[in-house]
Amino acid sequence: SRTILLFYQYIEPLWTKAEHKHAIKKVIEIATKNDITGRGRVAREGLNCTLTGRPEDIRNFCQDLRDWQSIFKETDFKLTD
Repeated sequence: SRTILLFYQYIEPLWTKAEHKHAIKKVIEIATKNDITGRGRVAREGLNCTLTGRPEDIRNFCQDLRDWQSIFKETDFKLTD
């Protein structure tokens, strides 16, 4: 089975150019590690993503974001199993 994940998270203050570049790499790294596919926008203002994967992989992806930066503990991850 597959799970669809929708979420956005604004970042304040905006990520610097260096932080933004790192965030792009980190989100791709986390998605790849968890075998997640879909579309995501990583901007200096934050993330906006529509992703899919196995249920446990999607939940691990969400936890990995929370572990990476605490702002994602506030994120309303919308999951459809």
